Amino acid sequence: MISVELTTILYRRVARAAAETLFISSAFLTAAARDLVGDLIHHGSTAGSDGNVQDAHRLFHRLSNKDIIAFSGLIRGCVKAGFYSLAFDLFGELIKLGLDADQFVISSILKACSSLASLGWGKQVHGLCVKKGYESEPVTATGLIDMYVKCGEIDNGIVLFDGMLERDVVSWTGIIVGCGQNGRAKEAIRYFREMIDSGVEPNEVTFYGVVSACRHSGMLEEARFILESMRSEYGLEPCVEHYYCVVDLLGQAGRFQEAEEIIKGMPFEPDKTIWMSLLTACGTHKNAELVTVIAEKLLNSFSEDPSVYTCISNVYAAMGMWDRLGEVREAAKKLGTKESGLSWIDIA
Repeated sequence: MISVELTTILYRRVARAAAETLFISSAFLTAAARDLVGDLIHHGSTAGSDGNVQDAHRLFHRLSNKDIIAFSGLIRGCVKAGFYSLAFDLFGELIKLGLDADQFVISSILKACSSLASLGWGKQVHGLCVKKGYESEPVTATGLIDMYVKCGEIDNGIVLFDGMLERDVVSWTGIIVGCGQNGRAKEAIRYFREMIDSGVEPNEVTFYGVVSACRHSGMLEEARFILESMRSEYGLEPCVEHYYCVVDLLGQAGRFQEAEEIIKGMPFEPDKTIWMSLLTACGTHKNAELVTVIAEKLLNSFSEDPSVYTCISNVYAAMGMWDRLGEVREAAKKLGTKESGLSWIDIA
């Protein structure tokens, strides 16, 4: 891969040649320019350079022969760099020119639809998939499912998934996560079991999707069983996000001793999210003793994080622990945290 600097120099030379001839007519220049578009886009999307994406777009419009390869590269780069509006414009131009949008272009534009939760655009692209016979193809079907999930149309996603002829770990994980995000935990678990029965092995993301679905629906025992099977049956080490889901469920149920045992058994230190979740649950169940213990752990480990002070202060205030609340507020002041930046509960 050539450097950004060299890419820019080459781009300017091609652009200068284009300016002198008003357009790039040489087959060589067209091919070179197309390659530079791709390289500029690559650097723009990986390095976060808006200028590279804009340079690539300008050079793209000087091409005398805009083929599907050039469109595909630029659309994919725009989506990766977050230039969704530009990606939509290019896709519309591609269609108007009568070019054949392949599965990979459609997959890229579906990612833009998902990122923006643009159901209108998504349905138009779905219609194009039906017209071209791509609806059941793994690449586009997975993109369509993700789009419908992100747009809150989980039923459409389920219909598409059930109609897929081939399902890999990505498509299975997509529908499991989608069901969980849309409050369909039982269906998420059903798909998880069907996935295993079909011989497709779940990965860490799949497991997070299903335990997260359990968390949102209060399905504690299911979550514990799935977390244990992750390690014992598949040899996968749970991440902090997996543990968080189960600890949060145990906290909601008031089963604090079990939650602490899971935390102690973790192969790494718990992050603030786990402790804050347990602290909030202790406040809900009025466990003042454990609230004090966890608050001290948080202050010792995350003393420079304003959100920690916010969480602790809110729990103390809700439980009427005014002395403790005053101490936390004083500690925050000494740290230099502005009270106006924290969501203190004002006491009348």
